[in-house]
Amino acid sequence: MNGFVPSHIPVLRALEEVWGSDRFIVIGAAAVGYHIGMSWRGTLDLDLSVTAGIDKYTPDLEGLGWRRDQNAPQRWYLPEDLIVDVVPAEPSSVRAGRMVWPDGSAMNLLGFRLAFADAILVEIEPATHIRVASLRSIVVLKMSAYLDKPWERETDLAVASQPVAVVAADFNLDGVVDLAVANQGSNTLSILLGKGDGGFGAASRTPVLTRLP
Repeated sequence: MNGFVPSHIPVLRALEEVWGSDRFIVIGAAAVGYHIGMSWRGTLDLDLSVTAGIDKYTPDLEGLGWRRDQNAPQRWYLPEDLIVDVVPAEPSSVRAGRMVWPDGSAMNLLGFRLAFADAILVEIEPATHIRVASLRSIVVLKMSAYLDKPWERETDLAVASQPVAVVAADFNLDGVVDLAVANQGSNTLSILLGKGDGGFGAASRTPVLTRLP
């Protein structure tokens, strides 16, 4: 299954049975893999977002036998030796643009409204459907996540200036998928080279002479 290793399927099936396909989406590397293929991916972890607060979905996940990391509230350990990161995106928090974890730390939710609205319904096995974030929304989520990391803003937020198009290809011919992002706000083209582990390096910008539509 493109983007999903076999061990992901029963996990996603269980969530679809508990929540239905409209309450959660797949984000992160697994979602990128669905769109562009990542057979070289080095991690089997899943990243999800759910339209509920942490106090609402915790009993559901505990009922599935999942165990939450006491030091990282987004991280869950599964009996199948998988790790799943879950981001709560209840509507009120999405409208506010941020959510607060139980330890008081805040997380920026810029881009999650687009991610849910733009998600693609995917059949991962007969009669089991989930929603996967679109590639363009993944780029927005990736860049907005760095709002929580000031030491990375200078290099990475450069690509978040109104992205209007994304192309995935191996631009430097190293066998790893890279991303090119057209930024309307700054009229630039950003290149993010794949690192081979599901992530991307810092964005490099090139001015575009023709005004982006």
